[in-house]
Amino acid sequence: MTLINIIKYIGLKELDINEQAIVKDILEEEYEKIHRLIKNITNVNFHIKLYNIEGKAKKYSVHIKIEAPTRIFTANTADWDLAKVTHECINAVKKEIESYLAKSKKEKLELKKFIRKSERIMK
Repeated sequence: MTLINIIKYIGLKELDINEQAIVKDILEEEYEKIHRLIKNITNVNFHIKLYNIEGKAKKYSVHIKIEAPTRIFTANTADWDLAKVTHECINAVKKEIESYLAKSKKEKLELKKFIRKSERIMK
């Protein structure tokens, strides 16, 4: 699977080489888990912004958007630790995907029950 065409990084050039490696490693590892949830991902946009650059510590703001043909999933977080904020954002978007899938599965089951019940009535 080629991740080059699917994952788009925005603001990655603001980070140093070590920070870029951390972000890419985490996102590419977690992409496999996300791909197991939704098979037809068309695009993943990973946007990172830095705040307090001149200070002692940098604050990172991360926004992730995962596009599928039927729906777009988004999440954003901010923190002082790059690895933590990246994991939190990815976990938030995974939770949104899982919630959506559970809801759609429940709706499909209710529809099947309704169809079966209406078929019994028609007989």
